[in-house]
Amino acid sequence: MAKTELEIIINENGEVQVDIKGVKGKKCLEIAELIEKIIGEMKSKRHKPEYYETEVHIGTKIDTETKKE
Repeated sequence: MAKTELEIIINENGEVQVDIKGVKGKKCLEIAELIEKIIGEMKSKRHKPEYYETEVHIGTKIDTETKKE
């Protein structure tokens, strides 16, 4: 799993810019909503190319039982 990073920049006017890194797809929106609850309403949002990618999860299950005949 990729490491999630938040880059938060507060300029001299008090405006906050947040860059969410390491998150693909709509999971980014969940993080953005959480940040918005903490710092207040966002004036604008911009989707980076990662937003349009899908998160891939690969799982395997191995059956180690042996069948008796």
